[in-house]
Amino acid sequence: MKLSKSSFRRTGTVVAGAAVGLIGVMTTAMPALACHPNIKPASACVNNDGTWVVEWTVQASDNAFGDGKVGKVEYSATTTKPSDADKAQTISFTGIAEGDKLSHFSKLHATQTVSKETETATLKITGEWKRNNGSNFIDAKNLSTNKPTEVCKGQPELPNPGESTQPNPAESTKPSNPGESTKPNPAESTKPSNPGESTQPVPGTSSSASQAAPSKPAEEVVTEPQLVYDNTCDNLTVGVVVPDDNKESVTVKFTPNKGDAKTVTAKPGETKTVDFDAAAGLVVTASAEGQEDTTIDYEAPADCDTGALAVTGSNSSTIAGGAVLVLLVGAGLFFMARRRKVRFTA
Repeated sequence: MKLSKSSFRRTGTVVAGAAVGLIGVMTTAMPALACHPNIKPASACVNNDGTWVVEWTVQASDNAFGDGKVGKVEYSATTTKPSDADKAQTISFTGIAEGDKLSHFSKLHATQTVSKETETATLKITGEWKRNNGSNFIDAKNLSTNKPTEVCKGQPELPNPGESTQPNPAESTKPSNPGESTKPNPAESTKPSNPGESTQPVPGTSSSASQAAPSKPAEEVVTEPQLVYDNTCDNLTVGVVVPDDNKESVTVKFTPNKGDAKTVTAKPGETKTVDFDAAAGLVVTASAEGQEDTTIDYEAPADCDTGALAVTGSNSSTIAGGAVLVLLVGAGLFFMARRRKVRFTA
C-alpha cells in the first residue's frame, strides 16, 4: 500500500495546527500562574470616641510558586475634607510584618486603628515568591475600606453631656442618733426563700450604736443572725440562719412546752434547724446565752385536717398490737380451712 504526498501534507498540517494551538494555550495560561496577595477587610467597627478599627486578612491568591513571604507592608488613612487632611492618620497597626510567610492555605491577620477624622483606610501588601528557576517573582496588591457605622462591641457607655454628676447635697446621708438602737422591727424581718418559712431576729443579737461614733445609715441593710420557723401539718421546724459576715458562731436552745429541748449551733454562713412534732397549743421558746427569750407558737396550715392528726404514744402501740392479733387469727383460719379434706359420696 502506497501513501500519496497529499496524505503526508494533510497530516503535517494537522500536527502543525495542534502545536500552534498548544503554544497559544500555554502563553495565555501562564499569567494565571502568577501569585499575588489577596487582601480582605474581615470586619470594621467604630469606637465611642470616634476612632475606628479594621481587621484585615491576607493570603496568597494561589499556590503556583508555593509559599512566599511578605515584602513591604504599607497602610494609610485619608479623608476628602481638606480641613481634616492632617488629622486623618493611622493610630496603630499590628499583626503583619515584613518576612511573614504568605501562603494560599492560611491567613495572616492585621488590625489597623485610625483617627476619627479618617474616611478611608487602605492596606497595601507586597508578596515575594521563588520561581522554579530560582528567580524572584514580586507582586503587590492594595485594598481600601470606608468608615463603618457598626459600633465596636464591649465599648463603655459614655455619660450624657446634659446629666450632672455632682451629688445632691439634699440627698447626703446623715448619721442616725448615736443613742438610737439598730435592732430591727420583728414585723419587718426578712422573709426566707421557702414560701412556708418565716424569720425572726435572733434574741438579743442586735446592738446599740457606740456613743463615740454614729450608727450606720438607716438605708443600709444590717445582716444579723435570724430565727427561722416553718409550720407544716406534721412538724414545727425552727432554726437559725447566720450570715457570712457574722464574726462568731451562734448557739440557740429551743425548748418546747411539751417534750425535750433541742440545741443548735450554726457557724457563719450556715443554717441549722430542728423539728418538733406538730400538736395543738405547741409553743417553743428560743433562747441564746445572755439574751432575751423569743417564743414561737405552732399554727397548723389551713389545708391541714386538725381533727385527724397522726396518732402517737401509747394509743398507737395498742392499735398496732390489735391489728397484729387480727392478722394472726385470720392466717390461722386460712390454714385450717386448707387442711380439711372434702369427700364426695355417690
